[in-house]
Amino acid sequence: MSEETPPGPHRPEVARNLFRIVQEAVNNAVRHSGASKIQIRVAGGKGWLNLSITDNGRGLPPAEERSAGMGLRSMQYRAGMLAGSLELASTPGEGTTVRFLHETPKTTITAAMKTND
Repeated sequence: MSEETPPGPHRPEVARNLFRIVQEAVNNAVRHSGASKIQIRVAGGKGWLNLSITDNGRGLPPAEERSAGMGLRSMQYRAGMLAGSLELASTPGEGTTVRFLHETPKTTITAAMKTND
């Protein structure tokens, strides 16, 4: 990363990892959930990003009854690469939401802003 490029979704590696998280969540919903609707939402501001993928499918079995497949592990890995967190919320019969959350510490934002002056 150069000093002129502050952290953010405009950087190619960040955009690529975000895309792959969405791609995997949508792929899982299409292949496994029986969903008739998939909603992708992105919200962000200075120093934060919230990305969610929600489907209205059959949901996931309780955590203790499911194994973490490669897709989920891949999404968690990518979220970690972006210094974010990945949350999975699901109710059997009501669908699933995969949420990526990222908050940039104020010191990072300040440092990035200073390098752009």
